[in-house]
Amino acid sequence: MASPTESDAEEAITKDEIVSSAGPETGNGTTTSQGTKRNAFTELMSPKIKVPAPPPPPPGSSSLTTMHRSFYSRASQSHSRRDGLGAYADAPEAYPPSRVIFHDADFVAIHDLYPKASVHALLIARSPTLRRLHPFDALGGATPESAALLAAARVQAQRLKRLVAAELRRRFGAYSALDARREAVLNGGGRGEGEGEGEGGGEDPQGGQEQGREENSAAKDTLPPTPTPTPTPTPNPSAPQLPPGRDWEAEVLVGVHAHPSMNDLHVHVVSRDMHSACLKHAKHYNSFATPFLVPLDDLPLAPGDPRLPRPGTKNENYLARDLRCWRCGEGFGRRFARLKEHLEVEFQEWKKE
Repeated sequence: MASPTESDAEEAITKDEIVSSAGPETGNGTTTSQGTKRNAFTELMSPKIKVPAPPPPPPGSSSLTTMHRSFYSRASQSHSRRDGLGAYADAPEAYPPSRVIFHDADFVAIHDLYPKASVHALLIARSPTLRRLHPFDALGGATPESAALLAAARVQAQRLKRLVAAELRRRFGAYSALDARREAVLNGGGRGEGEGEGEGGGEDPQGGQEQGREENSAAKDTLPPTPTPTPTPTPNPSAPQLPPGRDWEAEVLVGVHAHPSMNDLHVHVVSRDMHSACLKHAKHYNSFATPFLVPLDDLPLAPGDPRLPRPGTKNENYLARDLRCWRCGEGFGRRFARLKEHLEVEFQEWKKE
């Protein structure tokens, strides 16, 4: 079992973030973790987070399961602080739409309280038997239950990815050259010839204007209603073809951390820009810019994959790597302040693509 020092060496989250990962809402919309003072009465009356005991290793799990589970055997003074995401899994309906994006019987999607990019969401599993396992085990496919959870996680992560992409378009589409060409057609070029009525959308047979408005108006904390299927209209050859616009889904990362900071199983769905005031140190950055973030589509990892923990050896510490810009590849050694300045410039250019 890793010592507290070894565990901390792989942490990408700060102690303040761990403490503030969840908290009951107060009347003014803040949480008790965001500065609200608590007295004995509020402590007594506040809802208590249920912390399920880690389940036994599922039959057929890899030989690494015991080592993965030892990761959760942290010092007692910090263990409960790492269980904050469990509050959402236990009672998502207790949180407002500004915090919980959507939920069903198996998953809860929330806004990360400390986003490391422009848009950062988490998909939290609710499975009572798997949610406390390391993601390599819970999503490893070694059992039918694990395989089913992985399949379901991919579906819901894609759902959340589309919402994150829509929010990126809503925020930054006005700056994008690719989206500008699309908007020019939506707002003028083909309107008089049926472009906005779905009579000649070419690549957008459902009506480009309606789709563009739906994407741009989608609130970041709600899902748009499921559209009623309609017959595909006959294309109008005389109408301008609607440019596809920028593929904002390509700007979204979906994955799990090789060494999660919080105990409940969660998937990160985050824009790749790494532009956030909450990105405060090199470990924050490298937790998303190195193989420390394992794409959900890569799971289960094959035996021998270097991202798997290796018994008897110390894994490569991805968080300690030299810093390198995710967009242009320029290296910065360990000069995080210089990287932050550079990321600001890259962010402005990235928006214009």
